This record gives sequence, C-alpha cells and structure tokens, in this order.
Amino acid sequence: MRVEREFLMKKGKTDFLSAERSEIAILKSQMKQIESDELFNHIVNSFQKIILVINDKREIVYKNDAFAEILGIKTSEEIISLRPGEAVNCIHADEVNGCGTSKACQYCGALRAIMDVLKTKKPASRECSILSKDEEENPRSILLKVDATPIKISGNDFIMVSFTDISDSKRKERLERIFYHDILNTAGAINGLVEIIDMDEKPSPHVITLLKKSSKTLIEELLVQRQIFLAENNELEIRMEIVNTDDVIQDAISHIESMQISNDRLLMTCDENENIDFYSDKIILRRILINAIKNAVEASVDNDRITVCSYREEDNVIFSINNPKVMDEPTRLQVFKKSFSTKGKGRGIGTFSMKLLTEKYLSGTVSFESKEGEGTTFFISLPYIKQ
Repeated sequence: MRVEREFLMKKGKTDFLSAERSEIAILKSQMKQIESDELFNHIVNSFQKIILVINDKREIVYKNDAFAEILGIKTSEEIISLRPGEAVNCIHADEVNGCGTSKACQYCGALRAIMDVLKTKKPASRECSILSKDEEENPRSILLKVDATPIKISGNDFIMVSFTDISDSKRKERLERIFYHDILNTAGAINGLVEIIDMDEKPSPHVITLLKKSSKTLIEELLVQRQIFLAENNELEIRMEIVNTDDVIQDAISHIESMQISNDRLLMTCDENENIDFYSDKIILRRILINAIKNAVEASVDNDRITVCSYREEDNVIFSINNPKVMDEPTRLQVFKKSFSTKGKGRGIGTFSMKLLTEKYLSGTVSFESKEGEGTTFFISLPYIKQ
C-alpha cells in the first residue's frame, strides 16, 4: 500500500458521490479533537484490526496504530485529505476525482456502509472487495468485512469504520465449493466409470477415454488451486521457454472441450490469427487462456461462437478471446474483483487470477471491451521476447 498521491482536483467532477473536500485547517482541527481524546485512543488502539474515523465528506481524520503500521504512516499529516480508497491505493480512486467519485464506487461495500450510516445514523456492515496495486504496481485483492458506526467526539459527528480481513474465510468458502461440487462430481464420475470397467471384461474404448478425461480434469483442478495459492503468496516460480501461440491456443481449446462445458458452443481461432514464437512461461500462459476461454464459454449459450486470436502489436503479443454476449454495467465495473461472480456464491476467482498471473508474473496486461454488436473481448498483452 502507499499513501503518497497527487490530487488532480477537477472541481465538482464526479460520476457518483460528491468530490468536495474540506479545507486543510478544518481537517487538522478534527484530527486534533480526536487525538486529544485519550480514552478513545486507548480503546481503538487495543484492537488489532484497522480502525479509521472519517468525517461527513468521507475524509480520514483518524487512524489507529494498526492502520498506521500497515501503511507505514508515522504522522497524521501523511493521510490528511485522503479518503479510504485513496489510502489503500484502490485502482478506482484515480479514475475521476478521488475515492467515491467513479461509477465503480457505487458497488464498493466500504462506501456503501459509510453511506448507510450517513443516511440512517445507525451502524451498518458490508463486505468489500478492493482491487488495488502494490508498490510494484502488481494487482492485489483485499477482501474485507466493513463495520461503520456513528460516533460523537467533542460534540461533533463522525463515523468510525473498522476493517476485518476475511480473505481466509472466503478462500475456505471457495475451496469448499470446489471440493464438494466440482472435485466431488469428477471423483464420482471416475468411480462410476471404474465400476463399469470392473463389471465388463472388455470395457469399450469410449469408457476408457472418459475415465482418462475425468482423471485428467480432477488433477487439473487440484493443480489450478495450487497455482493460485502460490501466486497469491508470491511463491509461484516462472519457467521461461519458447512458446508457440498456435500450440498454446489449441491446447487451451482442447482442454475446455475435454471438460464437457463447451456443449454446443463453437470454439475456433480467427482467420487473421498469427502464428508467433516468443519466450514466456507456457504453463502460466496456458492457465490464463483456459480461464479466459472458460469465462467466455460460461457467458455464452448454445451455438454461440467463441473466437480466440493471437497477433503482434509493436513489441507485444496479443491474445484476444471474444464471445457474442455483452456485459451489463455492474459486471463491467466489477469484473476483476476477487469473489465477484455472476455464477453464484463461492465463485469469482477466474478473472482476478487472469489479471494476477498476467501482470505480476508475465509482465503483461489484461483488459476487455464489451460493446453491442461486437460482444465481449478480453485482451491479454504479453511482451514479445525473442530470447
């Protein structure tokens, strides 16, 4: 996380909440009021969780020791005029005119909890998924439970906001879904095929093929979860080698077809596809493409065409994955957030893992476009490295 940033104050410009800021003198006065309350300071600093106090303009006027330690803050001056999203380097904080002013902010759980308190004057709780950048500009997802409470200090109204990291519980929820649904279903299919083989002295080649595919799917799912775990914990090793774009695309398409989720969708490469050799990590790239194609398939219906392309663009190799469906606005604004999914509880790791693996480990970028008449296209841009 980082705190230093330059405000490009475009007076009044906002796509959601007010961009208005307090005068520095007022903020300093509010900070002094709270810091002089010894009992309040003693109580909030006894907690290990992050606690902030914000004013009616959503500006931070107090932070407890836990928050200061995480951000490396030594004095209150370092956070003066900052709002919560700006302090944690949320990717949406710079889009318009600061935290709370972009279209994406309307789906922020932390902001919603604060708005609830401002409106009702009663405590409010929400879950919040913040997509931020670390000091090396790599994507970082923070999953939080946000509790906001109205308080009075020296006769003035403020909001106390506490943040609890729920990443582990959400990971547990995701793994339970994967284990009890995906992996258990695959294991059940393998068991059924083994019983068929056991009863038949000469099992058909079709049954043997299905058994191989099912066992491969089971192993693949376990490897995927291990890869994501290592990536999130900065432990994923990179192995650079020559990658052929046609080969890796066909491999990813074949894998999706073997998973039996493509049904009657048409998976193909585009006519303008370029066959390129370049250096990258084949295993990581394969996983990124599989996730992108799988998302395209799941967003489509029978007889839809999923098109995968590769081409050179200056010093980059671009992979594009298109499906004919157009995202609605809530989906577009939250697409890379961890735990956000249109497919139900316990999902939402696919697009975030694409961004994490591409940007942190392959030095590339992931972006998308979603337009009427053109559908949704994800673009994976990687550096063209010859050797």
